Amino acid sequence: MITTSGTFGVPQTPQTGGRWLLICLLLCLGTLAAPAASLKQFDVFIGYDGVLPEGNWFPVTCEVANDGPTFEAVFELTAGGFKQSQVRRLRLELPTGTMKRFVIPVFNSTRYNSTWNATLYDSKGNKRAEMRDIRVRKVTGSKAPVLGAIVRSMTSLPVFPNANNSHAEFQPMVARIQPEQFPDNPLALEGLTAVYLNSAKALTLKMQQANALLAWISAGGHLIVAVDQPGDFQANRWLGDLIPFAPTSLQQLPDHSGLKRWVETAATKVSAADDSGMNRAGVTARHPGFVNLRVDPAFDSTPLPTATGSLRDGRVVAESGGVPLVITGQRGRGRVTVLTFNPELRPITDWKERSYFWARLLDLPPEWFRAEQKGNQQHYGGYSLDAAFGAMVDSKQIRKLPVGWLVLLLLVYLAVIGPVDRWWLKKINRQMWTWLTFPAYVVLFSVLIYIIGYKLRAGDTEWNELHVVDVLPSGSGASLRGHTYASVYSPANAPYPLESLQSFAALRGEYAGPYSGWEDSRAIIEQRGNNYHAEVTVPVWTSQLYVNEWWHTLPALPVAVKVTAQDREFNIRLENRLSYKLTRLSVIIGYRIYTVGDLDSNASKTFTLSRSGGQPLRDFVRPLKDQMHNASGSRRQALGDDTHNRLQDIPSAAIATAFVGLVEEPNNYNRFIPSPQMDLQGQLDQANAVVFAWAENRTLTPGLNQFSPRRSRVDTLLRLVTPVH
Repeated sequence: MITTSGTFGVPQTPQTGGRWLLICLLLCLGTLAAPAASLKQFDVFIGYDGVLPEGNWFPVTCEVANDGPTFEAVFELTAGGFKQSQVRRLRLELPTGTMKRFVIPVFNSTRYNSTWNATLYDSKGNKRAEMRDIRVRKVTGSKAPVLGAIVRSMTSLPVFPNANNSHAEFQPMVARIQPEQFPDNPLALEGLTAVYLNSAKALTLKMQQANALLAWISAGGHLIVAVDQPGDFQANRWLGDLIPFAPTSLQQLPDHSGLKRWVETAATKVSAADDSGMNRAGVTARHPGFVNLRVDPAFDSTPLPTATGSLRDGRVVAESGGVPLVITGQRGRGRVTVLTFNPELRPITDWKERSYFWARLLDLPPEWFRAEQKGNQQHYGGYSLDAAFGAMVDSKQIRKLPVGWLVLLLLVYLAVIGPVDRWWLKKINRQMWTWLTFPAYVVLFSVLIYIIGYKLRAGDTEWNELHVVDVLPSGSGASLRGHTYASVYSPANAPYPLESLQSFAALRGEYAGPYSGWEDSRAIIEQRGNNYHAEVTVPVWTSQLYVNEWWHTLPALPVAVKVTAQDREFNIRLENRLSYKLTRLSVIIGYRIYTVGDLDSNASKTFTLSRSGGQPLRDFVRPLKDQMHNASGSRRQALGDDTHNRLQDIPSAAIATAFVGLVEEPNNYNRFIPSPQMDLQGQLDQANAVVFAWAENRTLTPGLNQFSPRRSRVDTLLRLVTPVH
């Protein structure tokens, strides 16, 4: 029987009607299960204006706007390509009709990746938005300068000269940063060499962003501030208190030739190369800098609008006719440079040689930009100091099979499956049994190799932490910039939970150094505000290194230091305000290191050091550097002698990492590369003393591990920089 339906006027049988009903039901279910419409906006910005410095942290900024229903979102970031070692996630709520912007710090461990993938999921795992293969503008070398610029005018960005072929690796880059995208996490700023800030744009920075900038400066950053209007600093209290100059009014400066003279010369600090114990830092020698700048009559004849005012605690490094043009002042371990003029206006923007002006501001070596000379090629490779710290914290349960024993085992195996097997079977007249004996030998030696590996590597779960903490005075309290080198040894293929409770924290894997490629560690890292929860995966019978980079604040200084210089000696006063003992105290002044013993909890100590006493710093660092080289090389080898990967004096080795640049040859491809955050040699050149204190089995902040290892150790090395009065 045939029936008709009013629907579409199509005749249907009972069977076809059932099929239409089923199709409609499936369509309805599919509509209910499908995710909501795409978001109004999902933009992801990688790095500093698309610039990624290798071996450094950089920001990833995401802007997402939701016009649909409110939902819980999960943002996920992975590196492009085939090898994705780290997965970073962040959970957030997206209410209806809102736009959110967030920044997370990410570590760039290789120059071989220039693409990234970003995905936004809802709480049910449905993909709501995606950006794949996000390309960056440039992946720079680990030591190439990067200037972050917050400019008033896009057409007046800072520029740098082109480096010659011998130094192309170091070509400086300029990255324009929008004020609204400026990171509020100091870790995300550490890939920058310097920050240029126009005072007119400083008003748009939020207080969280300003605090991140101040923390970055205190740890060694360089802020360059241009005066647009003197009133900008009254309206921006934090910036007015920061700069070493108080502008009051503007004037037209007809003769600004002092600026050109400053660019044409360079001042370098003379270090105590003779290890005499005399701190000669601050003594300067003049030598040709960016010489023979082109004549520019238009620049010379155009008046320069310049701010006048009073000098605070800075020093004038460039002036013309007694009017300061460039002023610099120390702020913690960093510095602030004030330009009393606006370089985004004429005549600076029309200056033919303004690229050399910016290079001079960053103290870049003039030889980078001069005509290339034969024989000037250098090797820029090297290894990260992570390898040295890895040798300090790696589990000692792992033992290696010496190469000689491996060769002997191989010879025995070849002898057994060859002449021994043939001789034995021939003797018993059972040559056909070789089809049984050969597989038996393979099984036997496989079991033997497994037993040897088990005896050499099997052990208990072990977790070791070494905290290297820079103590930075901040008002009446202290800011702590910490590097936690953590190693987990796993007796099985297993994941391990980690969590950071510091004010700002981010996790990364081991960085091998330039040209090293991808890191081998695996982790899923969920950013939770300014810290994180992570799950790391460690293969069986191996030890993996992870590095927790963090900032934290304390209401009071944990250790107070005062150093006073006299004619033939230094007077030192140390005060330990912690509830536990500090050991292995060392003081470095004028490129000499002094060992001053221990300091009990809540105790103070005063002593005198002779300028001719102590030990030359180079003599202290050189043997430790060689030991770290051997240990780092041994870590990368599966076979070998265990004695080479054991560092006996870990506190001294940790101190030496701050000064390896003193003894490393620049043309040695296998050298250690000093880390900008770890290197303290520049502090000695600024008439400072450096104090180290070792806290055995102690830490200033909670540990990372959220599991119960059978073996564990946590040590801390405190590093303090103080001026010599």
